[in-house]
Amino acid sequence: MGTTTAIETARRGRPCTVCRHPQRAELESALASGEYSLRAVSRQFDLIPESVRRHVRGHVAPEVRQAMTQVAGTPALSIASRLLDVADSARDARLAAEENGNDKLAALMGQSEARTLDALVRMGITSADIASSIHDAEGIMTIFATLVREHPEVVDAMVDVLERRNQSAWADQIKALAAAHHETKEVAS
Repeated sequence: MGTTTAIETARRGRPCTVCRHPQRAELESALASGEYSLRAVSRQFDLIPESVRRHVRGHVAPEVRQAMTQVAGTPALSIASRLLDVADSARDARLAAEENGNDKLAALMGQSEARTLDALVRMGITSADIASSIHDAEGIMTIFATLVREHPEVVDAMVDVLERRNQSAWADQIKALAAAHHETKEVAS
């Protein structure tokens, strides 16, 4: 009964690459700090972003996962960034399939890449410069989230300025970010 059968192994899938990573604690700490995006952490620890995303969804405590999601930035940035990840993954899979002579898989991955790129074009992302700007903006949102967490005294001033400039949606996001950080801090205490 102690041995794992092939069927049980197939049901569970392969082991999580992040759980087995020698720097797992540092990786999770970087994610939980809110200072780095999932994509930046993936690059820093030489992992595929989707592997880190799956790890966060399936193997990280809910309160830590909540803290991590507070860094996501604006929804449009998050969606565009995710689409860029999907396009990159599809391209990598297509190239690997071509290299291995798997024409059928290469064609499927090529179609997936094309559909994702089409979605990006419909969002107005038509060049590598725009894609790079999205990643830069995501980084700025991460820095902004860190500022809100580390210096809560500036939240009221930022909200006030944004509201005076008729940017109430941004003001609401900042208030929500600060409130979520406060709640996460209380849970951790």
